[in-house]
Amino acid sequence: MDFRLLHCTFSPFSIDVPSLPRHRTPAGDHRRIAAAYFLFFAAFGLYLPYFPAYLRGRGLDSVGIGMLLAVGPLMRWVLPPVWGMLADRFRGPRFWGTVAAWGTVGGLALIVLGDNYALLLAGGFIFFAFQSPLIPLLDSVALNHLARTPGPYGRIRLWGSIGFIITSLALGLSFPELPAPVIGVALIGAYALFALWYTQMRVAEPAKVGRAEKRDYGALLGTPAFIALLAAVFLHRMSMASYGGFYTLFVTGRDLPGSIVAWTWGIGVTTEVFVMLRIDRLIDRLGAARVFALGALVDGLRWLFYATVPSTWGLLAVAPLHGIGFTLSYVSMVRMVGRLAGERMRASGQGLASASAGGGEMLGLVLAGWFFDTLGDQFMFAAAAAFAGLSATVGLLLSRRTGEHLSGGR
Repeated sequence: MDFRLLHCTFSPFSIDVPSLPRHRTPAGDHRRIAAAYFLFFAAFGLYLPYFPAYLRGRGLDSVGIGMLLAVGPLMRWVLPPVWGMLADRFRGPRFWGTVAAWGTVGGLALIVLGDNYALLLAGGFIFFAFQSPLIPLLDSVALNHLARTPGPYGRIRLWGSIGFIITSLALGLSFPELPAPVIGVALIGAYALFALWYTQMRVAEPAKVGRAEKRDYGALLGTPAFIALLAAVFLHRMSMASYGGFYTLFVTGRDLPGSIVAWTWGIGVTTEVFVMLRIDRLIDRLGAARVFALGALVDGLRWLFYATVPSTWGLLAVAPLHGIGFTLSYVSMVRMVGRLAGERMRASGQGLASASAGGGEMLGLVLAGWFFDTLGDQFMFAAAAAFAGLSATVGLLLSRRTGEHLSGGR
């Protein structure tokens, strides 16, 4: 991976990177997209495990944290299809990803620098509004690249997992008490570095197939398999909300050291890297819908374990299931969407899937916050396991409906 970003020189209107080669090659595009995944998930590795602890350090209670975090999936529910439509019709996913990346940095700066709840809330809306389309747009860039130069998606995406491991472990082990100022500064720096890289990243585009038209949206939303996929994604993200929003508080509330959070994420995402190396072959063999259902079942088993054996060694023992469950469900979802949506609707399809995930996570976070404070963390994870089971059921039904339709291809 080439991180010659440090050689950037700035003008008021552009970023010039003289160290990048003028003649792009497929292998060079592969490395640049992999670097974008690395930098984004390096930032996400700070946000996902530690942002709830940052909000706690700013004085919010559990319900307040759940409500503020729910703004994120609310934005992912509403906005990614809009960003995807813009990308499919005007200027492509790389341009709109650049806009979103810098908007994310601006919203985060307002969160960290704001000295009252109103500014924190305003910054949260801005941050989540611009963060919400980044992954579907980056996935669209990657799929466009793979349409031009076929290859396994997992081998590009695994660099994101490596970035996540590095930052999630480094912060938790360096600052086990998780002070809010350190988390805030680290978040701004990491997202700014991603925005800089994405701004100057240049990759070749596939041959134009025409921009998306209104009838294409109607056809996609009228496809039963696509609607079933959205339902499965919705339920799966409902199940994951308890972990993403309250795992840090679950650990610290049981008087376990903060380093357990870092080790849990680190072990899980390390496993994810190895699964990414083989995931495309597994999907080609079993079919994307079956692999998605298997991923949801793995996650459901993990939530049941949290609900029944909440101990230090127990949490570490099941940490690899995070990497297995996430990789199986996420990569199969991206590939199913890419195949069902087709080339002209690639960004829109990813945006709609992201919106479904956001809706599930939004409802899941609100329920998880209420369960956490009223019925306890063990009940919260038991409910998450039930949602995961429902998601796996829909995935298996989707597999039976589609047969081999979704097994191969990208």
